[in-house]
Amino acid sequence: MQQNLQAQAAPARPAGPLAAGKRDAVGEPVARFFSAAQLAALHRLCELLMPPMNGNPGAIEAGVPEFLDFLVGQAPAERQQMYKGGLDMLNTRSTAKFGKAFAALDATQADAIIRPLFVLNPWQ
Repeated sequence: MQQNLQAQAAPARPAGPLAAGKRDAVGEPVARFFSAAQLAALHRLCELLMPPMNGNPGAIEAGVPEFLDFLVGQAPAERQQMYKGGLDMLNTRSTAKFGKAFAALDATQADAIIRPLFVLNPWQ
């Protein structure tokens, strides 16, 4: 009788490895916090700062902009304003210098916007 109870309590296990589903089966993340212009700037910034390397995914492939949209959307108001202000500043400086939004800049133009920020406020 004890064997029967153990057999009934044991959970069923899959016969083989679980099949990995396609990303589309899970669904695409939906941006809800940043404006379209801010999210586009964040996408471009992620592309530039963490591109794919040595066969590893970069920030875009890992969904970093969408995750930050979710995470910052849940953060305190002060942190939200810091992110929004920073992305707006990238767009403002890009428009003033090149006549287009940060997301539309090529790598050389984007570097001209980003590099002074590291010199003024290094991340050390």
